Amino acid sequence: KKRGIKKKLVNIYEKLGDADPSQADKYYYQGGILAEQVISSSSALNLYRKVLEVDKNHIDARQKLIKIYEQEKQWNRAAENTKVLIELDPKNHDLHLYLSDLYLKMKDRKNAAASARTAEKLKPGSAAICLQLARIYEAGKDYDNAVTYYEKSIKYYNKDDRVYNDLGLLLEKQGKVKTAI
Repeated sequence: KKRGIKKKLVNIYEKLGDADPSQADKYYYQGGILAEQVISSSSALNLYRKVLEVDKNHIDARQKLIKIYEQEKQWNRAAENTKVLIELDPKNHDLHLYLSDLYLKMKDRKNAAASARTAEKLKPGSAAICLQLARIYEAGKDYDNAVTYYEKSIKYYNKDDRVYNDLGLLLEKQGKVKTAI
């Protein structure tokens, strides 16, 4: 019964947005949040898109859109919307790192590396960024650079056993078993 009421409420929010252009972005956004919970991600997507038609710089709606695209493994759409956020906040290293991860999921190592290097320039000394670069280089079989970035990642944050493990496995691949131990 509550679900049915919430579905009706989503429709009301959409109608209010259509009727009141001055508040449309707020109504569509609230409807999108509710639609995610009770209807479907595609209904929510439609409402978030409507928000962005009214206000293309609505960061929260754009982030919700990206989250849904990522859940649906629509990496290209998630990347395109992340690029819009980067245009709004070009010095945000987290956005560049996130874009790098999306490119890696699309098997686009060149752009993944470029985005990660941009993140690294914006925040030198980040273990997470170094780890991302290590994984990108390893995926491209550039093991020397991968080792360098795994080591940098450990230098900046040495509490993650998985990084030591990944570095050890990579050194083993290179035949450097003694170094790995």
